[in-house]
Amino acid sequence: MPEERDTPSTRIRLEEPITPFDTCRHEVSRVILDDRTPYQHMQIVESPTMGRALILDGRWQSSTSDAHIYHEPLVHASFLHHAIANERQGPKSVLIAGGGDWRTAHEALKWASVRRVVLAEIDERVLGACRTHFPEFHAGCEDDPRLEVVVDDAASVLETAMTTEHERFDIIIGDLSDPIDHGPSAELFTIEAYKRARSALTPGGIFTTQAGGISPAEVGPHARTRAKLQSVFERALTLIAPVQIFGTPLGIVIASDAPLDPNPEIERAARILTENRVHDLRYLDAQTFARSAFAPPYLQDAIRWAQAATAGR
Repeated sequence: MPEERDTPSTRIRLEEPITPFDTCRHEVSRVILDDRTPYQHMQIVESPTMGRALILDGRWQSSTSDAHIYHEPLVHASFLHHAIANERQGPKSVLIAGGGDWRTAHEALKWASVRRVVLAEIDERVLGACRTHFPEFHAGCEDDPRLEVVVDDAASVLETAMTTEHERFDIIIGDLSDPIDHGPSAELFTIEAYKRARSALTPGGIFTTQAGGISPAEVGPHARTRAKLQSVFERALTLIAPVQIFGTPLGIVIASDAPLDPNPEIERAARILTENRVHDLRYLDAQTFARSAFAPPYLQDAIRWAQAATAGR
């Protein structure tokens, strides 16, 4: 059974590995929940700097302090690129693989164009805990009739979409744990998984995933993730988000067979957000979106090396 704690703890420091030689340390003032679910070790804590935070298997996932810096690019940049590439108001159907803290679903439902959001999260205990302890993430989104919650592996939803044309999605978002070997989401960061995702998309659809840190010492997993996606899709972009909770800049990859403009017009992006009645973003406004897709030379080099290794398999 989960252990609930409502009294302040003594001073606690939790460390998360960034590389085999480096760690990121956060101080915790209170442990609110400590639970070993059938799938993972879940903790919900209070941090003096990060606010309330979700930790899975010792890895920090999201916090009330900077969740907008992670979730807004993950969702709204994808939606904007879809609208621009397909010359539409925005996507209609969205699949979220993971996303147990509810914030990605909440952001997706802000769009007027959206008619259906499927949240596929395998761990029901995470959904329940985050519904209770992160009400600002959940924000009553289960009351929205456009949201369908599936407590199952996202792979099964993808299988159905691949074989049923009317079940396919305009956007598929991987709101997953890090793309590390032998991690809990490792099988969803494979070429085979990306091929299934591509088959589950509508024409012009977009696949997006968080793809790990992009600092020089840890860029390998991100570069390999993007290289795999580029071997499946015709185009891919990296978005960089400075999420403090991870102790490193985060890389998000957007991939599609549709044209992706790395330098979109600010005015066009602002018009699309206005048409969809998306007004309350704290990080990704039209100007930030227009400048969010870039890869400095060291990252480009790492991606090229990863592409060569992927092609040589």
